[in-house]
Amino acid sequence: MTIRDREDEVVSSSSSISPTEQQRRILFLSLEFDSAPFSGNGVLARSLVSSLVGKDHDCAVRVICAKPHPSTEGLSKDICMDHLSEYFDLEIWSVGLPRRCQWKRLDRSGPWEHYSEFSPDYAAHVKEFEPTDVVAVDWHGMLAWKWIHQHLRRNEMLQKLGNQWMSSNVNVCYYNFRVYSSSSWEHEQPENEEIQSSSDDQFYGMQEQTSC
Repeated sequence: MTIRDREDEVVSSSSSISPTEQQRRILFLSLEFDSAPFSGNGVLARSLVSSLVGKDHDCAVRVICAKPHPSTEGLSKDICMDHLSEYFDLEIWSVGLPRRCQWKRLDRSGPWEHYSEFSPDYAAHVKEFEPTDVVAVDWHGMLAWKWIHQHLRRNEMLQKLGNQWMSSNVNVCYYNFRVYSSSSWEHEQPENEEIQSSSDDQFYGMQEQTSC
């Protein structure tokens, strides 16, 4: 189902099953999940979600992940996970990436910024779902939740929702899958290296702030 008709469209794969009040309702945020996973993040995300929706767990799960542009080179032919929606209470809400976003990158050049900034397109879906828990894989998953939470909080403050579900009451679990670091050197650097260092510092600063 197409949510927005644009180059970076958001695509939703939905099940017809509605969560019940007795279920744990888990919002799962991972850059990689349904489309061409390429790192341990994707493996971890798929394993966790498959376990959560298994027959031994009474969980409703909604996943917000990135979807690389169809013209992206080198995409793997991995089986998508949306087939699980036929058997379990699972929906996959995909953030479509534009052509300019590089896939198979988890560093500064990766699609983390577009993914996190456009994840709030699903804020209304999240509000309707009323998750009891949020699981974020890696720092960009946590950054996506930060933007979604801020969006929901603004609406909640404006609407004065009283005792209704509030995004601030959700349990949040963060999987810090990798650690980045940056160094600054006292000796002089060429100008182009200083520019690169400044960009890296911004990236690592954002990662550290989000993780902590």
